[in-house]
Amino acid sequence: YNCNLSGRKVAIWGAAFKAGVADIDNAPALRVIDALLAQGAHICVHDPEAMQALADRYAHAPGLSLATSAYEASVGADALMLLTDWPEYGSPDFPRLKQAMREALIIDGRNLYDPQRVQQEGFAYYTRGRNCLSQSASLSEQSTSEQRQPA
Repeated sequence: YNCNLSGRKVAIWGAAFKAGVADIDNAPALRVIDALLAQGAHICVHDPEAMQALADRYAHAPGLSLATSAYEASVGADALMLLTDWPEYGSPDFPRLKQAMREALIIDGRNLYDPQRVQQEGFAYYTRGRNCLSQSASLSEQSTSEQRQPA
């Protein structure tokens, strides 16, 4: 997105400090949410347990909404960020997810998915500690770097 997130929609799955709790204190998701909001992104968050804590913390935050389901959070999203490894996020219906999203991009902060499987489903896929992205994303990045080189 050329470092411009203004107006982009980011779906976030999981905001709790860890799976199995409703606590968001010191959760990495808070730093991500705050950074995305500061850059003008629209964020839609789903978390199985932490929705009330998120509603309390971000009650007056323009640009942030809460979804009742993971798929609802993903509708029209330019990217999906997986930040807490809740079991219900472990086996998504990838075709349904891809159809719901505007851009097929997953940023997996928990290494929850098999990179080959996600890429076979047509997603660009970024995750921690692995060199994973789809061939189409690689070609797009290569094209961008070629455009920057002097003629």
